Amino acid sequence: MRLTWPGALRLAVLCGFAIVLQWGGGAYRSEAAGDPDEPAHLVTGLMAREYVKSGWGRVPIEFAREYYLHYPKVAIGHWPPVFYAEQALWSLVFPVSHQSLLVMMAVQSALLGALLWPLLRRRFGPAAAWCGVL
Repeated sequence: MRLTWPGALRLAVLCGFAIVLQWGGGAYRSEAAGDPDEPAHLVTGLMAREYVKSGWGRVPIEFAREYYLHYPKVAIGHWPPVFYAEQALWSLVFPVSHQSLLVMMAVQSALLGALLWPLLRRRFGPAAAWCGVL
């Protein structure tokens, strides 16, 4: 699948829209405490990051146990493990912060919308596709 200019523009619009919704909802001004599980998801992603960065080669469950002793908010199993892997990779490239991870989730939403848009457009037309992905 090739990314065209209209596709790149659509992706940018969807990412911007997601960030505006997050901003309007106060996500960037709040702590990671909007939901009781939110800090646990952040800590679990950071554990995955540390495993990739410095624990590679160790038995994962042993690494997780030791990490849990220092940071007891680890909550493996609540979200699919791919989310934690994405979070680990993202935080190896971008800053480790709540705001950075919110942008990661906005990018994920935009990618999903950009992939869904052509399917909706073929079936329902461009206006309905925009309504569907937004």
